[in-house]
Amino acid sequence: METIESLTAAAEKLKQDIQTALDGCRDKTLIEESADVDALGSTRLRSIRQLKGHINKVYSVAWCKDTGFLLSASQDGRMYVWNNVNGTKTLAVNLESQWVMNCDFSASGMLTASGGLDNLCTIHCVNKGRENVEPVAVLK
Repeated sequence: METIESLTAAAEKLKQDIQTALDGCRDKTLIEESADVDALGSTRLRSIRQLKGHINKVYSVAWCKDTGFLLSASQDGRMYVWNNVNGTKTLAVNLESQWVMNCDFSASGMLTASGGLDNLCTIHCVNKGRENVEPVAVLK
């Protein structure tokens, strides 16, 4: 009987030690963490320009900081490079699959990568003015 009582006491002490350890490393809630942050005023966003061209859902848009171009990929099987100054398409890329979910520029802005539900990552070279852009690489 003493063994069961001593084991029960040891288990209770272990539970208390675990709770103390958890309390010591518990994260704060968002409200607790942001208590000393000043409230932001209301922000009004407005659309500057709509870029029209895709005929299905656009799932990804990327911005190239160096060139100022935008890249959009849609489930219409196309990826467009847009001139953000005047809103025109500078390049249209036919993708191998309509299941694209993401796209982005390389750091230089010369390459794009797109990928999606087909488990392929397709790399294209998007030199200005080229037509019929073929993939540089398809990663499976």
